[in-house]
Amino acid sequence: MTLLHVEARGVGAPVVLLHGSPTTPAHLRPLAARLSVRYRTLLVHLPGYGESAALEPYDLDASHGLVEDSLAAIGLSEAHFVGFSGGAYRAFAIATRTRLRVLSIAGLAAIAEVSREEGATLAGFAQMLRAGGVDPGPILEQRMLSPEGRMNPDWVADVISWGAAIAPPQLASELEAFASAPDLRVAVANLDVPILLRVGALDVASPPARSTLIAAVAKRAVLEEVAGAGHALLCEDFDATAASVERHLRAAE
Repeated sequence: MTLLHVEARGVGAPVVLLHGSPTTPAHLRPLAARLSVRYRTLLVHLPGYGESAALEPYDLDASHGLVEDSLAAIGLSEAHFVGFSGGAYRAFAIATRTRLRVLSIAGLAAIAEVSREEGATLAGFAQMLRAGGVDPGPILEQRMLSPEGRMNPDWVADVISWGAAIAPPQLASELEAFASAPDLRVAVANLDVPILLRVGALDVASPPARSTLIAAVAKRAVLEEVAGAGHALLCEDFDATAASVERHLRAAE
């Protein structure tokens, strides 16, 4: 079994960071560096991204198990989790299992379910990737950034890079898996851990209504909506979002 690459920084209570699909581990690296002043941060390179090998055939549940195996291999039995987009879904899924004790979850642009319409969109994108000839960059730019955010060339370059972060067939398999991902809202309702939900008001990839639905069922959730921001909160709202995660972690200690 090939384990996932995990970037470790700092000392203190462990904080696991999970990127989205697609994103790059590098997108969460500035947040990991900031949190490492107080915590031991563990930035996971998910299957097929960064320095981690692809998972073939791709299976969402198996990918959660691979995250657990990789963290257990470095001696981790409990941790706080910070997840961006699909990374938040993974954090919720891992919290409902028994392998690792999840102490808290910070979900940035979080999802806990995929609607039929969104599933169809993901499946359609996957089909285009398999057919070849599609550049995911412009699609990501439109879905990840607010209209104002798309005026910032550095942010545009960041989100466009996500499309090249993983081989198209692997990304297609991952998107197909998320298109039919189980609804975790009932499971989240049974979690008794602090949950931060922070979402951009102009997020079209994971609209605020999705975080609102999670907050409505969660026992201990704080919901924060960022005016003017899109999906890529760590581009458009880095300092305030990082500070919010820091407050959440301190309160959960």
